[in-house]
Amino acid sequence: SLVREQGPAELPVRPVDVQMVAGAADNVFRTLHTMPGVSVTTEFDSRMSVRGGGPDQNLTMMDGVEVYNPYRLFGLTSAFNPETVSDFELTTGAFGVKYGDRLSSLLVVANRPGGRRDGLHGSANLSITDANVLLEGGLPGPGSGTWLFTARRTYYDLVANKIVDANLPSFGDIQARADWKLGRGKRLTLFGLFSREATDATFEDEDEGEEGTIVTDARNDLLAASFNTTLGRRGTARTVLSYYVNEDIVDFAANFRSEQRRSNNPDDDIAFRFSDVIFDIDSTVKDLALRQDVGVSLGGHFLETGLEVHRLETIQRWAIPGDRNPNAGNGSSIQGGAGLPDELDSSVDSTRFGAWLQDRLRVGSRVSLEGGLRFDWSSANRRSTLSPRLGITYWLNDATRLRAGGGR
Repeated sequence: SLVREQGPAELPVRPVDVQMVAGAADNVFRTLHTMPGVSVTTEFDSRMSVRGGGPDQNLTMMDGVEVYNPYRLFGLTSAFNPETVSDFELTTGAFGVKYGDRLSSLLVVANRPGGRRDGLHGSANLSITDANVLLEGGLPGPGSGTWLFTARRTYYDLVANKIVDANLPSFGDIQARADWKLGRGKRLTLFGLFSREATDATFEDEDEGEEGTIVTDARNDLLAASFNTTLGRRGTARTVLSYYVNEDIVDFAANFRSEQRRSNNPDDDIAFRFSDVIFDIDSTVKDLALRQDVGVSLGGHFLETGLEVHRLETIQRWAIPGDRNPNAGNGSSIQGGAGLPDELDSSVDSTRFGAWLQDRLRVGSRVSLEGGLRFDWSSANRRSTLSPRLGITYWLNDATRLRAGGGR
């Protein structure tokens, strides 16, 4: 059988580690914050900064599908349920040509299939932010098919909303998976993830006379089908067809005391005027993708090749009808950045294509050489990029490695 070698700078994380690390709250990203080279962007959320890069420079892949928003509750928790994940793997640098379009890190998440076929099995779990119920079992009919279903939902808002008379940030998601073995070395998997987030809150400062309302609505939906097969005794292949939708809607309206300008009146209640901050934002990404991976072991070489095609629809809309900042050269909202237009309605359809070839050679027991070539093309800018990459890894011991690499 084909055995996958560990790649460069990879930091594997077991789901049990996520559940046991102090302060992680079943959040894989807070567990990853304890890894070398990884830090947080803010104390509130769990977005990662790897080797000084921003969160948007980290690529997250789940079962061969690119995940555009791996967070929930504005980054407070993650989109991944430790109860259904078989392993997490973080690559913090010099990753191979199989993945492109990111600079800092790569997080690969693998979900597990359903458990035993004999009867129905289930479990329940309660974390700081949400409650989780999991059911799994075998599928009827011939073969060795299994299924898995899990649902998560925040619970604090069910009580707190009645006390504060507002809809605090909350989320709920449903995840389902079915697997069938179709003969020797062949497996078909169907996967679905449907998630919703919502907020409807009002804040008020009676002393200052300030008030505001924020309403948010977000969805993360994923449908995927994957087919895995062996190629003789030395190779494997995986085909993944997926459709992913990430949509975030934010409506904000507030009236607050603007301290950018002050009159000569000694009474602060009169010296400062009140300003209206109003904006509506709608950001949507739709991705229909096909990915093909092939790996073959030939003596001391491990060859990998593949391609990916993404048909993307990107929508960005916003409106800022509130007061503008007269001090900006191109007027902006009072709390926004300079130069923001009053309205934006942009929708771009594009195609992104990538192909790669990589060879990993083990030299002796301590040295591994890796060379690869990746080609990328995007219709958004009509540009193509050819990226050669070369790396060398030296094992000091089973737990420590030295890694050097280069490319573009």
